[in-house]
Amino acid sequence: MDAMNSVEVTAAVGGELVTVDEAARDTEAGEGAMDLVAGLSVCQVAAFEVMTTGGTIAAAARAGNVARKTIYEWLEAGHRFGAAFEQWKN
Repeated sequence: MDAMNSVEVTAAVGGELVTVDEAARDTEAGEGAMDLVAGLSVCQVAAFEVMTTGGTIAAAARAGNVARKTIYEWLEAGHRFGAAFEQWKN
């Protein structure tokens, strides 16, 4: 993978390692997916993936290995995760 043209994030999702890279631009999330997750932690990327594919807050928390309360905190105004999720919704 060319480090100049791609971003790679590996996260544990549903008990298996998932790698998000340049190929993710061709997924259901669309071309802007990589821009949305840039700057998020691995846990946040895992939770974001679940939430943007129809998963629940509880499922996102499990994927990110955090408490549900943490997901709600991340969704608050002013947090990078919340801003990415709002941008994805619009």
